[in-house]
Amino acid sequence: MSASINTEALTRIPLPAILADHGYGLRQTAPGRFLAESPDHAERLSISRLPDGKWLYRDRNREDNKGNALRFLQAHGHQGFHGAAKALAVYTQPDRQAAAQSLLNDLVWQQELLAM
Repeated sequence: MSASINTEALTRIPLPAILADHGYGLRQTAPGRFLAESPDHAERLSISRLPDGKWLYRDRNREDNKGNALRFLQAHGHQGFHGAAKALAVYTQPDRQAAAQSLLNDLVWQQELLAM
């Protein structure tokens, strides 16, 4: 019997941390909003944190490339829903959660410096 997958928790993992792990350049554009660019500059993603804590992305160049972290991982080499969920599960570990929060804090801090 397989364990159930908590998709609610997986969609609340900070998407900027996942993108950073995939080599994307990141910058905050507004509170709860980020811009990410792929290493090959083929993707420019707008990332938003919704009021309920979920994260979504939208590709500025391709209308059909949008969704949540599960969709992103499926589009970037993880086989199917279960493969993407398994890859995201590592982000629920305390050390990875702390690293994700640290990245968000750094991005916010950089944005505040630019605003000065």
